[in-house]
Amino acid sequence: VAHRLLTPDGRPIPHDQCPLADVLRDGHPRHIAHAIMERPDGGRIHVQASISPLHDPAGTVIGAINCFQRVDDRVAVEQELRRQLDVTRAITDHAADALFLCDARGVVTFANPAAIRTFGFSFDELRSAPLHDLIQDRHADDGRPYPSSACPLGRVYSEGETVRGHEDTFYHKDGRAVPVVCSNAPILLHGRAVAAVLVVHDTTDVRRA
Repeated sequence: VAHRLLTPDGRPIPHDQCPLADVLRDGHPRHIAHAIMERPDGGRIHVQASISPLHDPAGTVIGAINCFQRVDDRVAVEQELRRQLDVTRAITDHAADALFLCDARGVVTFANPAAIRTFGFSFDELRSAPLHDLIQDRHADDGRPYPSSACPLGRVYSEGETVRGHEDTFYHKDGRAVPVVCSNAPILLHGRAVAAVLVVHDTTDVRRA
């Protein structure tokens, strides 16, 4: 054929495994979300395709209609997004400070490796309850219950305020106190905080020194 169809990673699709061959064989239409078409001059373009069977009056498949649409721009955007996600993942995975992303209920939806190490909770455990209830449920001085409504970090939800350089005491899973300096910033949607990013710096070594 004049044009050759390749997989998204550039591997040739054998003729007997080509979606066109499948359509001709079973008479069912096929949709290809992403493939590469190699032109006779060697150039390659990204495409999506729809392949529909043609039947004769007896219902026998006698051919197929191939409709291709170029999606180079979409693929370029997706590749850039993946690159940015890889960079973001590298930053969060190697960050020294604990990073949490919490939803509007204060429940963790993301925690980086430093957060797991610092507080001892697995990610599944962190998702089981509001973060405040897990790591800041009592006052450090006398052990009295510490409701989230009384915590300055909660202003990120109630007022959409960014809290910076807040000194406090959180708790490890094993119960020991962890002195911290932290910041909490809202993620706003239509002026309302729908999530928040909490950055926590463990100051245990500084306090000890």
